[in-house]
Amino acid sequence: MRRNPRARLYSDSSILHMQNMRSVRGSLPLAFPQENSVLFQDLGYYAAMYEFAQGSFPKTLWESGTMTTCQPNEFKLFIVNTPIASAFSDFSTNVSTFISSFKGMHFFAIYFQIFDIDARGFTRPLMFVIAHTNSDLISKVYMGEKERILKMIKNMQSPTIKSFPEDLKKYYASIMLAVKKLEPGDITLSQKVNELKRILEIFKISEVNEELAEGKASIILCFH
Repeated sequence: MRRNPRARLYSDSSILHMQNMRSVRGSLPLAFPQENSVLFQDLGYYAAMYEFAQGSFPKTLWESGTMTTCQPNEFKLFIVNTPIASAFSDFSTNVSTFISSFKGMHFFAIYFQIFDIDARGFTRPLMFVIAHTNSDLISKVYMGEKERILKMIKNMQSPTIKSFPEDLKKYYASIMLAVKKLEPGDITLSQKVNELKRILEIFKISEVNEELAEGKASIILCFH
């Protein structure tokens, strides 16, 4: 008689495999290395990556498996609305983990953010979640695979951390160029400049070359 795979306890070789994960949109919108993607075999698991950006409805970036005890959207809303402040503080690269259950689905969720100059607030809050109806299996996956999953997440954050300071300089130079072309005292632009100065201080950037925006003679914009 064929053994029911859902009754098996966790083992590294039978449940979590570092292969491609099926994207709900056909391609991943993030720089997600193929060798670090996660695919669950037919063992009753559900895994997903959510994004809940400022001023927008939460999105499912990709998922694998099926939700068996509740609707995927209500599960997603529960995950993204759980307050995990430490992961989403000012340009933090910290990772926070939440272990709980929702309508019969036991899960652990990992909250983190990546930097993106085109995103509102310059960050993209993300949640990676693995769920199953069996709490013992989730505990074993968490204990056995936590470090590998955290490494995967750090690999996602790394290129954005590296490129963001230069992107920020270019953005600031463009804003300052706009300030020059508009009437002095524009309240909206002044507020944006002040907020950008605060962010530049966080990244310890004390000067920006205006040619980043104009491509002309070098003018250094200094501030404190």
